[in-house]
Amino acid sequence: MKPEVLSEDDLIDYPLKGYSGKSQIWTPTGLYLTEFPEPTWIIPNILPAGLSILAGAPKLGKSWFALNIAVQFSCSLRILDKFQTDPQKALYLALEDTPPRLQNSLLQMDAPDTANLLLATNWTTGIHGYEEIRSILYNNRDLKLVIVDTLKKMRDVYDRPSNYAYDADYEEIGYLKEIADQYNVAILVITHTRKAESVDFLQSVSGTMGITGAADTVLALTRSRTSSDAVLSVTGRDIEEAQYSIGFCKDTFSWKFLGNVEDEQISERRQAIFDFLKESGEVETVKRIREAVGGSDSNISHILAKMCREGIVYKPSYGKYALWTPDQSDQGIQSL
Repeated sequence: MKPEVLSEDDLIDYPLKGYSGKSQIWTPTGLYLTEFPEPTWIIPNILPAGLSILAGAPKLGKSWFALNIAVQFSCSLRILDKFQTDPQKALYLALEDTPPRLQNSLLQMDAPDTANLLLATNWTTGIHGYEEIRSILYNNRDLKLVIVDTLKKMRDVYDRPSNYAYDADYEEIGYLKEIADQYNVAILVITHTRKAESVDFLQSVSGTMGITGAADTVLALTRSRTSSDAVLSVTGRDIEEAQYSIGFCKDTFSWKFLGNVEDEQISERRQAIFDFLKESGEVETVKRIREAVGGSDSNISHILAKMCREGIVYKPSYGKYALWTPDQSDQGIQSL
């Protein structure tokens, strides 16, 4: 449906009468009646079309994550061993690698040979480099994913006055976002996190808030150096903020989707509540249960209410809970 916009006649009753700019002006009716296309996803609810940032500490697995996605997306393999997509063309700028190292990484992954995956280990920096990406997208309309690894390697090397750092970051990321929006593709830019820890993962991204402010989506990868499992935190304009567990398989050099962190925490707490009530054998208050398993009163009450509906516990009186005994429920229940 053709969008309804304000014509010259429409402007007669508006304070914008005489507007001669080039920007498209909408009425609410025009927006309501226009059927906009659904968002394009590379990874459902994690990586949409637009400009995305992936941040993480050095040598944490960001490049493996990016290469995994590029290979799996271009070869129609299950992304993160979970999300199936059709084979589409991808461009991966592995700017911290050399051709031999990149070759070795593909061999370690046992990556299929495909003409859908374009690879480069050096690229023009700054605006000229971004314009090269625009030119490639213009001439290859089937290219739907561009990965820049890393932002630091793509930027022009020059001194920025500290009082203009935010503006410079916002302008540069905004420039790439404009390219992504123009061709409805996903551009994933990899960068590092700060050394100092932060409660808000957005504030952990290296650089000013201009980087995260201009991006459509921000992903942050965190893991312990001694663990193969990591947390992928995600937030953005078109997605719901969430945290996902992913694990790195050393046999295939690939990240795998494990589940939603919140769901895992609830599942672990449910089991802890079950174990506590079983060991207690008594009717317990929400306060006593919370003290034993952790969490907040509201969180524990929410879990207990669901366990009641499922027939796992019962509520003999207000604010008190107990485990169903074998006489009251199925015998042989040992755990959830």
